[in-house]
Amino acid sequence: MKKLSLLLGLIVAASQMTFANNSIGIGFGTTSPIYHSDKNNYALPLVDLKYKGFFITGDNPYGIAVGYNLLKRDNYVLSLYGLPFGGYNIKSKDMKSGYKTIDSRDTTIMGGIDFTYHPEFIDVVTSVSAEYGEHGGNVNLRLSKPYFITPRFTLVPTITFTYYNSDFIDYYFGVENHELNDENITETYDGKSSYRYGAGLLGNYKLTDHFSVTAFTGVTKISDGISDSPIADKDVIFMLGTGILYTF
Repeated sequence: MKKLSLLLGLIVAASQMTFANNSIGIGFGTTSPIYHSDKNNYALPLVDLKYKGFFITGDNPYGIAVGYNLLKRDNYVLSLYGLPFGGYNIKSKDMKSGYKTIDSRDTTIMGGIDFTYHPEFIDVVTSVSAEYGEHGGNVNLRLSKPYFITPRFTLVPTITFTYYNSDFIDYYFGVENHELNDENITETYDGKSSYRYGAGLLGNYKLTDHFSVTAFTGVTKISDGISDSPIADKDVIFMLGTGILYTF
């Protein structure tokens, strides 16, 4: 199962937004399960590349985003972007015993718009975005504030909230008749609009002018529209991870 958008938006956004104009790297994260799945460890692409208004970033909860800054001023940016791997990649073979009768769910191409505001008087980065694709969409709010503890060490607490429409939840968490079994999936489920909210803390330490290490932890609470699905496991999700960045 691909990394879950419910969680990983807390991770690379803060580091890539705060620490460098351009960066590439790799991270590793582990989470408590949302689905009844055995795969809850993920490699994370850490990338933030910009050129004349165009960008490729890994700070989106769904992974890589490719886009363009339509409007950029000193303290705000309005962007359009595409997500090649929006949504979740859920394979029935990766589910635990008693849940393998579900259909696999696929990622999809999504389009998005983002407005990010940097008010100088409180130094809190506020981002509002909306994304939509073949299987529905979501609206996101993210707040983060960097604390420069020393010239080399930075802490970034982040708060997030995401609303998902019913089409999105029904595709990724709904259960149809042909997916039922005599073990753990005994009732159908129609997805309904849902939300999640979470908080995370990221730390970045500069080893040299170009290399830094990052560590992160966080927690996310998901609403009943997701957790009531028979294929969902936990309604409170914890995560932990680390990574290394090269900046230039």
